[in-house]
Amino acid sequence: MSCLKDIFRSIEYIKNNIEENLTLEQCSNVAGLSKPYYSNMFRFYIGETPKNYILKQKLLYSAYQLFGNDKIIDIALTTGYQSHEAFTRAFKKEFGMTPTEYRELKKCLVAPIQDLNDIECAFLYHSASMYNRKGKDLFKGHKEIQNSLMEKGYINKEKMEWSLEGKQLSDKYYYDCTTTILQTYKLTDNLDEIYQYTKKVINISRLLFYKFIYELYENGLIINIGIGSCGSNCFQCNAFLATIEDDDNLRINYVNEMKLQGVNIVKEEVYCFGCMSGTRANYCLLGCPWKPCCEKRKIIRCNLCKEYACKNLSNMFMHLPDFKENLDKCIHQSD
Repeated sequence: MSCLKDIFRSIEYIKNNIEENLTLEQCSNVAGLSKPYYSNMFRFYIGETPKNYILKQKLLYSAYQLFGNDKIIDIALTTGYQSHEAFTRAFKKEFGMTPTEYRELKKCLVAPIQDLNDIECAFLYHSASMYNRKGKDLFKGHKEIQNSLMEKGYINKEKMEWSLEGKQLSDKYYYDCTTTILQTYKLTDNLDEIYQYTKKVINISRLLFYKFIYELYENGLIINIGIGSCGSNCFQCNAFLATIEDDDNLRINYVNEMKLQGVNIVKEEVYCFGCMSGTRANYCLLGCPWKPCCEKRKIIRCNLCKEYACKNLSNMFMHLPDFKENLDKCIHQSD
């Protein structure tokens, strides 16, 4: 069973109790998952550890408080910092300016959105276009997230469509994220590098990033980016699609596909953002000589190797000619 809703529940808990001294044990208990599994899946979906996420959310919360008139030291103490100096150092590291400088700019800034968590953003910000394309199916299996967005006023309960505020936020965030991704794509088609850079510019979870990536790919705005080291197209793989859609039916389909290849896995293992993501599934890595070989040679794909195509790769192409076709077309980082 998918654990996305469990991670969602724990994130809501973090946001609602951000002034408390939150622990990993508390958050994993709310999610109903063991601490190791919770930590792994949290990092997979959100892109950072629960501990780092909590620290970042405390600073975001303090930024929101700076739009009011509370003393900075009181804000620092509320978010767990014992001194003005410690709070200032952490704040400046995160936002590039001191709390005082941030407060002085408040008249030019829009107050941060405090009531949305990262998983809600993955549905809301990505998706005026996705919602129109898929209708109510967008929330199939995710009623808890749908109801939360309704309660917060981003979805109209009667018409089942985005509210004006939700649509405006979606459009702006979509533009900011896709612009940043496309600019970075000009420099590299390594997905993990693009994600790490995008995250420095915009607060974005790993799940939402790959939803954006897939839509850009579908619309032809980025090419080759889903092509793995050996020429496989990860964006056509049910493991990838099941992950970004959090779809257990696709997970089961993938399990059955793997059985035909003599690989036995369970659907709880089907979490993968692709060969170039830095979060590739273990069962895929175990039978793959191509990715480790590329990493050893410090290249992205086999077509960048001086020995391309080696004997083993040529033998594979005999059975999977589309892999060779993908690599032959994949010249973005090889010209």
